[in-house]
Amino acid sequence: MERSYKTEAELAYKNGKWLTENICLPPYMSLGACGNIAVFAIKLLAGDLKGRTVADIGGGDGTILHYIGGNRARLALICDIALSPLKRCPFASIEGNALSLPIKDEMVDIIITSDMLEHLRQEDIKPVMKEISRVVKRNGRVVIHTSCFGYYLRRLGIPFTGRNRLDRFDLEDGHKNRLTRDELIKTAYECGLVIRREIHYKHLFQPLLRRLKSMIMKGRGNNASKLMIKEMNVVTKIVRYIFSLLSFFDIILFSNIPGGSIIAEFRKL
Repeated sequence: MERSYKTEAELAYKNGKWLTENICLPPYMSLGACGNIAVFAIKLLAGDLKGRTVADIGGGDGTILHYIGGNRARLALICDIALSPLKRCPFASIEGNALSLPIKDEMVDIIITSDMLEHLRQEDIKPVMKEISRVVKRNGRVVIHTSCFGYYLRRLGIPFTGRNRLDRFDLEDGHKNRLTRDELIKTAYECGLVIRREIHYKHLFQPLLRRLKSMIMKGRGNNASKLMIKEMNVVTKIVRYIFSLLSFFDIILFSNIPGGSIIAEFRKL
């Protein structure tokens, strides 16, 4: 029997799979669930949050919203299907399913959703996009960060897995789909959202670093992320920071080419 989204999310947080590091690291140095490239790009596309109503759908403990300036917003709201991360969230929070958001129509100026769409079953992507379109204001901004079926190093192994578009790391992370760039834009348009800007990454450097991280964490079991944070010292932080900076070369060299992830800004028609 297939697990519910809520069960999957609660288990992931319990096992440290989506554990973030806002307690350990300053802004742009987290390599947890969001990764600092994503934070940098989301902040760029979301713009200044001052005086705005902002909602992060699937925002967990509010780490991303914290890093991009959620404290400047008139109202910063985190909505997540899992209750456990919301207990640590510094912003207003509400437990809810993205298929039926507990938010009023056209209430929000800016919506952010990061690392959420790829955890949906294919048939649920469009209904969730419609819900996002429903709650954002006219000409409001929607920033989506999700996996992309583009040109990236890990894709070389996909034809040998027998799993349509998904590689081993996708399965480890609980991913259920990989949309192409065009599929994402088409689905958003059908839900009343028009693409304005897009940033692509995870082509070469980030996949290599992910592989290195996987090798380091191998054998540590389900609590690897928790152990890694607990054991972190100054040298470890510096090394991880350097690795993270190297990942920016994916954006510098390939930002216009669809890669393993996309961060896109949409506007509501």
